[in-house]
Amino acid sequence: MNNILYYTVLSATILLYCIGLNRVELSKSYKDMFLTAVKMYIIVPSTAVFSWIFVAKVLVPLGLETLYPFIAVLLFIAVSVFFEALIRITAGQSAAEYSISFLCVLIATHESCTLLEVLLISLSCVTSYYLILPLIFSLRRHLKFFCIVKDSYSDGLVYISIAVIILAMSAWNISWLNPGVLP
Repeated sequence: MNNILYYTVLSATILLYCIGLNRVELSKSYKDMFLTAVKMYIIVPSTAVFSWIFVAKVLVPLGLETLYPFIAVLLFIAVSVFFEALIRITAGQSAAEYSISFLCVLIATHESCTLLEVLLISLSCVTSYYLILPLIFSLRRHLKFFCIVKDSYSDGLVYISIAVIILAMSAWNISWLNPGVLP
């Protein structure tokens, strides 16, 4: 439960790791976002689990665990291309999203110790991305509405607002507030 809460809310991947921050677009329709979300919920956990198993069973005994990003890329490409072709055949449109999905796979593979943690962290990363999208959309909409000079709107105010949210979410992790730090 701690992993789910931590990776979904407290250190949301889009906030703390800034995964997908540049990919948040207002032009996507909800149907496109739904297909991308379904694809990410299938691809990220499956690729992360396959990568972790390969790393734990093959690379770690050989002492080659530093090659796990390369293995993760190969597995991710294979799984992603298969599901992209399946979505294009069935839905008739593209749901291509590679950077966010792959970075979630790397986080899940790197920061887990067990197979269950890989699954939970990968699902939590994808969930945090889709939970934070409405917040960013509303920030952009409110900043456009309340901007004094309409022509001077930029994403800079959105990034500053997100930085304030990151500081607020990370405020609980202050070392001097933890018991036992001061004698």
